[in-house]
Amino acid sequence: MTLVYPSVGFGIGMLVGLTGVGGGSLMTPLLVLLFGIHPSVAVGT
Repeated sequence: MTLVYPSVGFGIGMLVGLTGVGGGSLMTPLLVLLFGIHPSVAVGT
């Protein structure tokens, strides 16, 4: 398993904890743009 996925998850978790913003608003664009996941799948996760 590559360390990119856990690293991004950790980074998003830190940002959510610091800002109080919902994680989906940060993670969904990253799933689509960075990892190439189809938008309907990214929204459903």
